[in-house]
Amino acid sequence: MFQTTMRVLSAVVSLYLLILIIRIILSWFRGIDFGKAYQVLANITDPYLNYFRKFKFLRMGTIDFSPILGFIVLVILQNIFENLSRFGTITPGILGAIILQAVWAGAAFFLVFFIILFVIRLIVLASGKGTINPFWSTIDTITEPILYSSTSWIIGNRPINHKTRLLIGIILFIVYRILGGLLVTLLIRLMLNSGPIVQTMV
Repeated sequence: MFQTTMRVLSAVVSLYLLILIIRIILSWFRGIDFGKAYQVLANITDPYLNYFRKFKFLRMGTIDFSPILGFIVLVILQNIFENLSRFGTITPGILGAIILQAVWAGAAFFLVFFIILFVIRLIVLASGKGTINPFWSTIDTITEPILYSSTSWIIGNRPINHKTRLLIGIILFIVYRILGGLLVTLLIRLMLNSGPIVQTMV
């Protein structure tokens, strides 16, 4: 009975994750009227998403990363329910591994996202285009605080051109992504101690 209940809860959370994905994708198409179906989706998902929108550090310019945190929480819950439905119990090691794996998935997304932005910006600067453009100004507003804070421990206060700083930022974030992945994998193995774990959906 307990494992059946956990299986149902896992399915419910998985369904809610799917609804969130649909809601977020539809929100990208501004100006299009999706009718009452979209309003129903918004009524179901917005109370949950609005809780995470309270965290101001997840908003960078016009980009809102708060849904990612919402997804991480749901993925953790879904994995907990899935493990309980399969094995009827969950050890502290498995719980720690589930949480660490989901949190790292969110962090890895951020790293890859900024690597892509840095690379695109570097290419545009190297081509001599996009120096004065509202779009690239918005991108700079999003990336520069992260770029400067992440490279300052290497560069310090030395004057350096933006292209060089972008290149250093790209290298650093790639190193963070690789080393972080290796460290998380090692920690998860230690936590599990050869125990079972369901792969995260992120």
